[in-house]
Amino acid sequence: MKQAAFSPDLDQAITRILEANGFVVTRRERRQARRYPLHQPVTVTPIDPKSGRALPEESFHALVTDISAGGFGLIVKQLLRTEQAVLSFWTEDRPWCHMLFQPRWVKFTTRGYYQIGGRFLAALPGNFCSPPGPPEWDGPLAL
Repeated sequence: MKQAAFSPDLDQAITRILEANGFVVTRRERRQARRYPLHQPVTVTPIDPKSGRALPEESFHALVTDISAGGFGLIVKQLLRTEQAVLSFWTEDRPWCHMLFQPRWVKFTTRGYYQIGGRFLAALPGNFCSPPGPPEWDGPLAL
């Protein structure tokens, strides 16, 4: 499988998310995507495959379990039925950080939740598809 090219915009966005959650981020060698444990509620907004537009009426909340410059792990209550979506992180300094992603794998768990592994495609502008407020998560922190 071909690895995604390193993106400075994605790296800066991931660094901002991690620093907002108390991590001290040290610079890494470009070929290594260090994975960080992160338990943060997020909003997932599907992208319409025909128009390429966000579908905010289909948004739902999820929990990020880990993150790197290349991708993330996610716990969700429902399946994502599109090939691309936006992961929206709430941060205190600038309310939303939006990341376009592609789901790479999905695993159903016995607890009725799904685990999703996703690959980041791009960092999006802060006004891209801002949900109304910080996401909430009432599900498990790990599976």
